[in-house]
Amino acid sequence: MKTNNKNQKDSELKSRPEQLSTSTEATNGEKGNQKMQLYVNFKEREANRKLPTKRVLEVLKRWMPRQYRIATVVGDWIWISFFEVPIPQIRQELSQLGFHWNRKRQLWQHPCGKFAENRRNAL
Repeated sequence: MKTNNKNQKDSELKSRPEQLSTSTEATNGEKGNQKMQLYVNFKEREANRKLPTKRVLEVLKRWMPRQYRIATVVGDWIWISFFEVPIPQIRQELSQLGFHWNRKRQLWQHPCGKFAENRRNAL
């Protein structure tokens, strides 16, 4: 059974020399190992999810031409499938545009404003 002992954890962390170091080498090395945090404006993202298919394709063509070339229109939705995991910046840009990851289909998809109305009407 795992026990939580704050005193023991605190003392371990303080005794590590790499955490006490203030040299530029240590801080530069740590930056390379940190997970990159990219910003997504969720208010803007929600507005982008309501854009019509034609407008989303226009934005993709202008700002993400590679993704535009591999995009597929399925009904009113747009799907983008990659052979490899895209870099974090591409994922951030897709998310900001209103795309979301569909784990079942293993692709990025954009509802083009058709996600909520159809589901509610079907029920």
